[in-house]
Amino acid sequence: MQAKTSSLERILAVDDEPGVRRIICQALRRAGYAVFEAENADQAESLAASMPFSLALVDYRMPGRNGLELLERLRDLQPACGRILISGHLDLPIAISAVNGGEVSRVLAKPLERGELLDVVRATLSGNRRDAEELRKS
Repeated sequence: MQAKTSSLERILAVDDEPGVRRIICQALRRAGYAVFEAENADQAESLAASMPFSLALVDYRMPGRNGLELLERLRDLQPACGRILISGHLDLPIAISAVNGGEVSRVLAKPLERGELLDVVRATLSGNRRDAEELRKS
């Protein structure tokens, strides 16, 4: 069993599919993260305006604004928040554009595998901590 993480690391999970959201939240909570969920971009933006997040996991295809539009907004609201895009229907040009444009640090394909999800979350959070330390040193 892996060590629990600090509950100070808040993760925002955004997906319009309740079953997918439940799987993501359950895996992250079991790993010791404080997880907040939203079913659309408006709910997610409202949460992000009210509290800081260490990481956002956002589905690409949602009613209303898509995941990239939300992640772009989150980048502006919370620049230090890590951003991961999740999708079962994502084409390569969109993924490349998202990563190169800075909206996301990683792209995960559905269906999600628990181990991969946790590995990517840990790696992204670790990278965020290193970046923050570098900024403090400069």
